[in-house]
Order: sequence, then C-alpha cells, then structure tokens
Amino acid sequence: MSVAHARGIVHRDLKPDNVFIVSDPAVPGGERTKILDFGIAKLLGDHEPSASRTQSGVILGTPMYMSPEQCRGASTVDHRTDIYALGCILYVMICGRPPFINDTAGDMIASHLLEEPEPPSTHVGVPVGLDRPHSDPRGPSSRPAPDPASWRSAISRRSRHRHSGGTDCRGSSRAR
Repeated sequence: MSVAHARGIVHRDLKPDNVFIVSDPAVPGGERTKILDFGIAKLLGDHEPSASRTQSGVILGTPMYMSPEQCRGASTVDHRTDIYALGCILYVMICGRPPFINDTAGDMIASHLLEEPEPPSTHVGVPVGLDRPHSDPRGPSSRPAPDPASWRSAISRRSRHRHSGGTDCRGSSRAR
C-alpha cells in the first residue's frame, strides 16, 4: 500500500477480498501480500485528469471498511482512508468480527460516522496498546498513530489461535 500511496494512488476499497497472500521465495518468510482491484482508486494531486474526477458527495467503497470521510462522500479522501480500512481489516483479523455489525449499508455508514468500535478486548485478549480506538469519526488528522509492533503481536497470537481450531478471518484469501 505504501508504494501506491507514494505514487499518489488511494485504493478506496481495501477489504479482505482484495488482499491476497502469494508465494514469493525472494522475500523473508517466502510470502508476499498483494493488494488487488484498484477499480475505484483515486489519483491525488495534479496527476488526476479533471474529466475523471469523482464528484464530491459520491460514496464509493465497501461500507464495512469505509473511513468516516469516505462515508461522507468527501472529495478530500487521501491515503488515510486506506489506513482506516487496514485498521478495520486488522480488527477483523484480531477479533474475528468487523468493528461494526449492521443490517444495511446506511446503518453501517452511520456507525462509521457516529460510533466508536468496541475495544478489541471485548472479543479477545489483546495487548493494552491495541485497546485504543482504531478510528475517530472527527477525521483522519485526529486518529491515533498505529503501533505496528502491538498489531503484529496480536495478529500472531490470533493466527496461532486460528490454527489451533479458532475462527478464521472472514474474507481472507490465499492464492497459490
């Protein structure tokens, strides 16, 4: 994702179905994560031709993983919307469920805009640093900085639990 962001590309539809793990003997561990389906990606800055700009107020993405600014249809969506979606994906990986569960897309969007997700410890044991909210409806500049070490530790523990008969991450895909 950092490579796309460095080139001014915002994915805008990150979800487990668009994240694959593929074999790659050239990297440590022998596997690499690939992000697929850039169909609604946005080019930032001067790279974006005016004819193809998304209009303000148009909502694009998968509601379960959309950032609050994306839910509002804001034209100023940037790389932080993808970071929010990655936080939602990590929440699913760690907790075995999404941050919000609703019956309709509208209710899901309202949850992202108005609610805080339940702390991960409500669903599974996690390090203290992971119990902070991963989101803040006020916007991307008010979100806490992620703590990658804590996330890796919790994902590792969740993976061990999954392989010992626990719940798998819904929507995750492994390509061979």
